[in-house]
Order: sequence, then structure tokens, then C-alpha cells
Amino acid sequence: DLFGGLFGGGIPGFGGLFGGAGPGNRSGHQDKSKMPAPEKCVKLSITLVDAYKGCRRSEAIQHNEKCNTCAGSGCKLKNVSTVCVVCNGRGAITQVRQMGPMISQSVVCCSQCVGTGKVIPQGQECGTCKGKNYIVTQKVLDVQVPPGVIDGSRITFNGEGDWEDGYGYPGDLVFIVDIMAGNHYLKREG
Repeated sequence: DLFGGLFGGGIPGFGGLFGGAGPGNRSGHQDKSKMPAPEKCVKLSITLVDAYKGCRRSEAIQHNEKCNTCAGSGCKLKNVSTVCVVCNGRGAITQVRQMGPMISQSVVCCSQCVGTGKVIPQGQECGTCKGKNYIVTQKVLDVQVPPGVIDGSRITFNGEGDWEDGYGYPGDLVFIVDIMAGNHYLKREG
């Protein structure tokens, strides 16, 4: 319809005049199921000598993995509906307020599901993850710091970051080099 095309979007390629969706996506949100989860950044503190010469470090990292028991649903039974009935699984609700002759419409986070779009019925939580969809595991990674690295450099491990619900696969784990300011390595002469 014309009103929907102008104010909420059904015109392909344009997305409506006021924040509507683009082509093939009526809600305006990206399909996260084909994207990696956001990257996880961890500080890697090294000495000035290690930065100059390079070093190899074993780093134990905790990260979130998809729960295999419930396949990331958080429920112990597969046929239990977890879609939030308040927001219909969108994670947000539209509030309409009338202020005199004006009508204000805003989208806010759903208070029932806290923006996830899913609610696990009480007593139906997965016994392994306790309804969180993920388990916390620890992994030891061998980090190779190249010689001459500078402060703030990034050392990336593809796919070794956290798993997050709704994303297609885990994100990257990024070590951010932090060169410790130890002045006992430098001696001023003269």
C-alpha cells in the first residue's frame, strides 16, 4: 500500500522514507544466522624485550560454546515453544503514545524476554547450560608474537571467539598487544 511504502517501507531498493527495510528484509535487521558472532578482544601484556625479540606464549582463554545438549535452545525438550508471546519473537515491542494532537511511536526492548525473542518455560531449562544456550569452556592457545610488534597490534585467531545465539558461527578471538612500561630494561647513559 502507498502509506506502508512511504513510511515503513515496501519499496524495493529504497527501504521507505522513514527507516523501513531494504530489499528482501521487511524488518530492517540483518540476517545474523549467516554472520560470525562479534569478535572477542583480550589484552596480551608483554615486556618491551618480548616486543623487540618476539615471543611465544600459551594463553588460557575462557569462551562461550553452543550447548550441545540442547543445541543452543536452552530447553531440555526440543518441541517446547520458546518464542516470547509478548513480542512474538522479535525481541522488541512498539509503544504508541498520544501527546495532545500528536502520536509518538517508538520501539523498545521487550521486558519479558530482555530482547532475545525467546522465553524458556519454568522447569524446562536445559540441565547442562541452565537455560543460557551456551557453556563456558577453557582453551589454551599458542600465541606467536612477532619481533618488532608495536603496542596495540592485533593477533587474530579466526573462529576462536565466543558463540552467540542467533549468529551462524563463533566470532574471532583477537589478542591486543599491551607493552608493559617497565623502565628497568632501559638505562640512560649520559
